[in-house]
Amino acid sequence: MIKQYELLDEDHNGNQLIQLTSKEYSGIIYTYGRVRLLEDDDQLRVQFEYDIHENPVGVLDQSKFRNHIGDIL
Repeated sequence: MIKQYELLDEDHNGNQLIQLTSKEYSGIIYTYGRVRLLEDDDQLRVQFEYDIHENPVGVLDQSKFRNHIGDIL
């Protein structure tokens, strides 16, 4: 399996910077914010916030991108 991300140093707030290496999102650097696990009809759902710090890709399909980094999380 090809690694889709690499961990970088922490940002000035102590958050772990993550750089995506997958072809579609290569070079995007982001951090996760608040992460919550929610139980919904006996299923566990993850709710999270994120901040993009660098985006060399340009315009993103936000829903598709969120699913991608959600899978990484």
